Amino acid sequence: NGFDTGQLRPDAVTGLATREALGIPQDSIVIGHVARFHPMKDHASFLRAAVEVMRTRSDVVCLLAGRDVNLENPALAGIVPQGLEERFCFVGEREDVPDLMQAMDVFCQSSWSEAFPNVLGEAMALGVPCVATDVGDSQDILGETGEVVAPSDSAALSKGLLAMLARPAAERAALGRLARSRIKERYALP
Repeated sequence: NGFDTGQLRPDAVTGLATREALGIPQDSIVIGHVARFHPMKDHASFLRAAVEVMRTRSDVVCLLAGRDVNLENPALAGIVPQGLEERFCFVGEREDVPDLMQAMDVFCQSSWSEAFPNVLGEAMALGVPCVATDVGDSQDILGETGEVVAPSDSAALSKGLLAMLARPAAERAALGRLARSRIKERYALP
């Protein structure tokens, strides 16, 4: 697998415009998740972790993209308390995933099984620092540029997300730049 780092490059203007179009406050910290609904992607653990993060951080909003990813899905219903539902932005299946990722401050990959998660490399190529479960090649892709946590463990995922959010914005941005450099050096199409 490889990534077109010429096409996938950070663009703050697109990120701000995407937030505005989705009604996400510019001063929010956006945790993003992109995956079609499938039990292996473990959206339930992500939602549980996000709820825990939101109980600690009032500035966090979650942006989720993917087919059948919404609170009407019986597998996900009831996980998010009513008082927090407005802090989740479900956008369904989209063709503009890179634009959505530009609006994210942190990307999260929560699967309990993967081979080579392309979505992780895409987020990194866009300069988004990542928190990922230790499945498939996730650790090799991330290296030291993000947080890696145990799969199928919403408490570990929450802890990893909180650790990433505890870093100052400038440090998260520096991690994002390192992540992009890692993708360019190891996984760019050439």
